[in-house]
Amino acid sequence: LFDKSLPKIICCTFPENMGEKNQSLFIQNNVSPIQGISEALTAVRQAINYGAQRSHLLKNLPKALYKVKKTCKKKYLSELESKILLKKNNINVPKFLELGAIDVNNVMAYLNFPVALKMIGPKLLHKTDFGAVKLGIHSGHEIQKEKSNMLKRINKVYPEVATNNFLLEEMMPDPIAELILGIQKDEQFGLILVLGSGGVLTELIQDSVSILLPTNEKEISLSIESLKIFNVLKGFRGGTKVNLKKLYSQIIEITQFFGSNKNHFESIEINPLFVYQDKIYAVDALIEKSE
Repeated sequence: LFDKSLPKIICCTFPENMGEKNQSLFIQNNVSPIQGISEALTAVRQAINYGAQRSHLLKNLPKALYKVKKTCKKKYLSELESKILLKKNNINVPKFLELGAIDVNNVMAYLNFPVALKMIGPKLLHKTDFGAVKLGIHSGHEIQKEKSNMLKRINKVYPEVATNNFLLEEMMPDPIAELILGIQKDEQFGLILVLGSGGVLTELIQDSVSILLPTNEKEISLSIESLKIFNVLKGFRGGTKVNLKKLYSQIIEITQFFGSNKNHFESIEINPLFVYQDKIYAVDALIEKSE
């Protein structure tokens, strides 16, 4: 009655109604007994995903993994240094400048208000944890005021991380979505790319996927489609749709940038990565450099 080459399951909606004897009988006849509707649907979904991934890999044999060696000596670049490096490699970042390089009253000659003010330093890897970020500043006078307030507050509460170095950055328009993009070295697997929901959602919903590098647009596509935030990218409730092909291509460019510098970098984290219809911007970036 059935194609014997196809996998078969039987679902018992009331798990307690399928005894051990019946389970054994099904297994002997190559039928997988699953107890519970939710469990059965989950198993079917995972089997479909496995089949799709297997088919994709057989048609597109993956390239050899990167060979990397982790170094003992390493240091984190500041956000300023990280963004200078990204910009030099044609990765979009917001327009920025170092505060000490100009008179605050001349900011409008370089940046458009509103701007963000960020204290930068070797111990300020996650600035929001220390209150080292102020958003939505609209004038030179306000820059001076917020800089002074930030210095006083951080010197009082977190004196060990305080510096007198500041980054000014144009505020970006609200994106369609915020992603996190990270790449790190692993001596066993080479380079590992992590993609997921970014910004405040990173730890809140823990929506991420890992991909071994090098990769391709098809694999990026399958991975992002598995994320909860994919619904936002494709235009949730009539929202603007992201040009997914361009998004995947720009993510590949970032992985290629890191791959070509794998002997110089240990890791990179971009969070949030602002996603617009046709472009992405590294709004916050942290690069760990090998020494």
